Amino acid sequence: MVAQSINITISGLTQPSSVKNISKFVVSIYYSNLNDLVAQATTTSVIATTPGTITVASVSPSSLVAAATNVIYSFTIKIANPLNIGSKVIISVPNTVTIVTGGTCTQQGSPVNCSVTIQTITITLSLAFQSLDTITFTYSNFNNPPNTRPSNRFDISTMNAAS
Repeated sequence: MVAQSINITISGLTQPSSVKNISKFVVSIYYSNLNDLVAQATTTSVIATTPGTITVASVSPSSLVAAATNVIYSFTIKIANPLNIGSKVIISVPNTVTIVTGGTCTQQGSPVNCSVTIQTITITLSLAFQSLDTITFTYSNFNNPPNTRPSNRFDISTMNAAS
């Protein structure tokens, strides 16, 4: 009997929701439906995922008055890697700024789906963006910090949807 090569292609995998290594794959070959194991192999490499880069990020409130309510915050990011339709942008705000539910999210000036928690806004992209594109988001219902001391930082991250 001559040895034969088998090529296996796996598609439709979803990237992990965070940057972490993907462990090895185990491939088993069976002779029949009686579970007669003929061969088993484990891949030798581990797939390492790495984060993309946001090259520019800024935040700008519509009011700089301490304790102002119903403030619109604009966020602008420039991405180094493309994002598909359905990708997510997650904005975490410092605890000195309050996100009030019931506001409106926009992407590039048009309404977009988003979910809001006490300190996080998750925006689902309605457009695809290419490398080096600039993306602008707004949320219309923030309360400014109660004083003029500098706040902590805003964190912005992206999670690409499966293409």
